[in-house]
Amino acid sequence: MRGEQQKEWMQKLDKDYDNLRAAMETAIDMGEDQLEVGMLIANSMRTYWQSNVHLGEGRYFCTMLLQKSAAMPDLHLRMALQITDGILAWGQGDFYHALAQYRHLQEKAIERNDQPMLAEVYSCMGLVTGDLGNYREAAELYNKSLGIRRVLKDTAGEAHCLCCMGHFEHELGREDDARFLIEEGLGLQRRLGDRNSMAYTINTLGNILCNQGHFEDAMHLYRESLSILEDLGDYRGVAHTLFCIAGASLRIGKYEEAMELMMRSREMMRSLGDRGGLAMVLQNIGMQQQEHNDFKASAASFSECLSLSLSTGYRLPVMWALQGCSLLMQKQGKFVEAVRFSTASKAMSAAAGIATDAGEEQLVGERMKQMQKELGEQEYVRHAEEAAALTLEQAVAEALAALYEMQ
Repeated sequence: MRGEQQKEWMQKLDKDYDNLRAAMETAIDMGEDQLEVGMLIANSMRTYWQSNVHLGEGRYFCTMLLQKSAAMPDLHLRMALQITDGILAWGQGDFYHALAQYRHLQEKAIERNDQPMLAEVYSCMGLVTGDLGNYREAAELYNKSLGIRRVLKDTAGEAHCLCCMGHFEHELGREDDARFLIEEGLGLQRRLGDRNSMAYTINTLGNILCNQGHFEDAMHLYRESLSILEDLGDYRGVAHTLFCIAGASLRIGKYEEAMELMMRSREMMRSLGDRGGLAMVLQNIGMQQQEHNDFKASAASFSECLSLSLSTGYRLPVMWALQGCSLLMQKQGKFVEAVRFSTASKAMSAAAGIATDAGEEQLVGERMKQMQKELGEQEYVRHAEEAAALTLEQAVAEALAALYEMQ
């Protein structure tokens, strides 16, 4: 499902999906005698469900099979199904559910000294932990997985770990280390012929080049990635890559093209049920809408973004959306809210160890100086100190209340 014949197998599964669905339903209805067959089918469907518009249905079958098999011994097959369930939950942005599955599996894998399973669990935990904004912890988890996979001579797993560690180095602002790790991982993926993983890795390289100001080179990589993902029928990957192309388009001044791409990405993510991806796209759409003074639309986009992020625990869109809300409030003359949302965002980013772009940091600093003049130093300091101590839930609740008044 990850090699040269991925597209062919995806097409076969499209044709046989009704039969496979019926087989899993039968396994659930018949109980213990057929549950192992149902779990085997569900595990083999992981990539198909993840790449297509079947995340919700996949989770339904995982949930039912896990419930029905709860009294069975801790079969390796059942543990693999919990991995599948966690990956599908992550795909929908249900990060807390995914982490709960993985922590349970971590205990079981350590207890059984199941090294392959432990390596997989560490990778999955790293993926979710990174999406929650804890990049350092995520990199440490992937490093643990990498050590085990190298001992096991698991080349595909080694490549995955290297690329993901590179992604987190990129998020932490260490671009040279990121590129070294990613290029090493990409070399292994090319050797294995894993086109799907290659596409995501090429995308990450595009992100690095975009952050370094090499927009045309980044665009070339994004389009290479998009071509592979479209060929493989990986719709989730297509939606995320369209979003990346939109970001590069904005950087070279193509606003209308970028907004069209973001809207396409938004609707694809809605249909996929990818709540985490949708929150990120909505945050970016809201930023562009407020920059072009479409304040009501911007407030709606930020509201949906924050609500989705709160329900999933996805911190990154919250941090960035709060800065967008701060700008929006400033333009409306609501200086107290502008200070509180910006300060809360900065405090969360610092706590998560997320690197801030130097140019962005300077712009935020200049805005805060302006707010200090508007409010007076004493009032400014009071609200900044209060906001820095807010929890994520408290900051989102304040922002949603302020945004509601604008819609």
